[in-house]
Amino acid sequence: MNDDNNDLRASIAAIRRGDKEQARAALTHLLKRDPRNELAWLCLSVVMPTREAAGQCIEQSLAFSSADRPRIGEWLIRQGLITPDELQHALTQQVLLRRQGHAVHVGTLLVRAGFLQRDALERALLTLEYHDTPAAA
Repeated sequence: MNDDNNDLRASIAAIRRGDKEQARAALTHLLKRDPRNELAWLCLSVVMPTREAAGQCIEQSLAFSSADRPRIGEWLIRQGLITPDELQHALTQQVLLRRQGHAVHVGTLLVRAGFLQRDALERALLTLEYHDTPAAA
């Protein structure tokens, strides 16, 4: 676990320096040991050479997510309200903020970045909440 944390820290530092090769190497090394590490997959998406490869990394990250909750980002993409690139940007920011001890919802980050209007986010959250609520018996 300590090696995983060291590789993740090294990859984030490399991303911040713009050293994509080093970041990719550290993340690939980590994922060989822990292929279900959602944060590593998300960070790897940032340093991939193509959008397709980045998208595959995001899909892996989402597949291994530990929470059973509706995915607001996926829903917003399906509704045409944001692009996969915009979601990738927000998710990357979320990971970096989480590593600094700040918990910020991805929807908030999408609004802050100007990718989504607050009222559209509120409507989406209400829609997802409605669909996620079990029917009354």
